Amino acid sequence: MLPGSLLYLLTLPLLSLSAAARNVSAGVSLAQSEYALAGSDLLPPRGRQCPPCFNCMLPAFNCGQYGRCDEYDGQCKCPPGWGGIDCLLPQCDSLADGEQRRIRNPNETCVCKDGWGGINCNVCQTDDACIGFPLAGGINDLLASFKDDRALQSSETDGPPSGTPNMTCYKGGETVFSNHQMCDVTNRKILDMLPDRPPQVTFSCNKPERTCGFQFWTAQVESFYCALDECDSRIQVDYGSNTTIYDCAKVKCSCVPGRFICGEDGSVNIGDFLKESIRGPATFSCKTDAGCKFEEPAMNDLIDQMFGDQYITLNCKGGECLHYSQVPGYVRPPKPDNTIWVALSSVGALAVVLLSSAIIWYAGRRNPDDGMIKLPESEAAKLMTDHVPTSLYFSNITYALNPERTLLHGISGRVKSGQVMAIMGASGAGKSTLLDILARKRKKGVVVARSCTRG
Repeated sequence: MLPGSLLYLLTLPLLSLSAAARNVSAGVSLAQSEYALAGSDLLPPRGRQCPPCFNCMLPAFNCGQYGRCDEYDGQCKCPPGWGGIDCLLPQCDSLADGEQRRIRNPNETCVCKDGWGGINCNVCQTDDACIGFPLAGGINDLLASFKDDRALQSSETDGPPSGTPNMTCYKGGETVFSNHQMCDVTNRKILDMLPDRPPQVTFSCNKPERTCGFQFWTAQVESFYCALDECDSRIQVDYGSNTTIYDCAKVKCSCVPGRFICGEDGSVNIGDFLKESIRGPATFSCKTDAGCKFEEPAMNDLIDQMFGDQYITLNCKGGECLHYSQVPGYVRPPKPDNTIWVALSSVGALAVVLLSSAIIWYAGRRNPDDGMIKLPESEAAKLMTDHVPTSLYFSNITYALNPERTLLHGISGRVKSGQVMAIMGASGAGKSTLLDILARKRKKGVVVARSCTRG
């Protein structure tokens, strides 16, 4: 048996239809009856009105990161690594996941997939991370011919293809199609001012569109962002280093309201300065083993006034997933020709040697030597005056540290006046100990000996 509430729900449409039929048959209109509802009665009270729906076509709404506003649905189309209705929420996982990426939870940091890094997991770190990454740059024809060749080889060898073409995480700094970089700010005064909120920068460029993006973060929370347009990149190749330079003619920046230096409690608000003063041109450059720097005239003035530095200095790590055939070739410039300097150095060294030899020869010529080493006459006479010929005799010298350990036993010998005696033996045989005993030095063990001198 059905419950009464369920019966009521089932019969409600029938009751409404029958009531409508009665109203029509009786010639009575609900709009004319005393029970009719006015249009305003269907709206919520004024104090509880719903907020307007997000529509980026309206002046009250904007797309963060200068994302594209779709004029057909009024929704933001966010750049890679960004999500949310207004493109202000970082995405996690990896750049290879495309539109399937998770939005970062509030007050948390992203845990990137293996081989990916950066605040919003846009920077590849290993070649394996780029497996399956969407290819760009019209390489499909090359891959098709590659697959045909592999298929032909597999048919000839009666085996399946050994794999797909290699992908690599290119970290050379130059943007081939779309490059992403994660940077740590290295200005000492900025770091001292933010000891618990490390400042960082994300920088990305799209070469076909000639655009770049710049975001400033503290403690992985975005403060402001910039869009750079009409950008061109170039590389300066030196013998010992490379420098990658991005020159952008136009720049526009915006604050994220309520964030650090953008209206957060206790900090300044540079929102108006960013909109009115930052216009470009801007330069982002990185040199091998020397770090990176971001320069823009108005921003340089702000950094100089607040921190005393000429520009923002950075330590960046970037990466871009490419097919191995798309990696830019690098031709090392010829080694500088140092032949002239080597020749001059050799001639100088030879001159120094000849001059030194001449000086030594001349000094020896002024003081000729007979070829024998002699003591001065006065010293030789003194030695002969004090000299007393002596002979040394010793016999049965025995030395023991303890009853179980005897170092010398029954050593005898003699040295007559005018003779030289050599004491030879292996290391540890007791040569030094014998000399100490003959010199009558005090020893720790027991010494039994008989020695005498005559002279």
